[in-house]
Amino acid sequence: MSKSRELKWHEEIFSGIISAAFGFTFLFNGFSYLTSLFIEDVLEKGKPTGQKALVALASLLEQGWWKYLIVLVFLFVAFLQIRNGIKKYKIKE
Repeated sequence: MSKSRELKWHEEIFSGIISAAFGFTFLFNGFSYLTSLFIEDVLEKGKPTGQKALVALASLLEQGWWKYLIVLVFLFVAFLQIRNGIKKYKIKE
């Protein structure tokens, strides 16, 4: 088994930005839009995949009240990751 290494400062900031992007995608119903595109694709080509199913599940989660809870979790994690990345950058210099 490999040891997990600590993320570098730029990796922490990048991970935080990705988490924030997922949070904002949930907030503005971006997965519903992607699902509509995937449904059109499946109707044309007839090949659903696992990734399309995950996006459809996220689209269902977007419709409920818990969407805001999910957004808060993603944005909180993003805040922590970006803050840790900035701290590591300041320590490095």
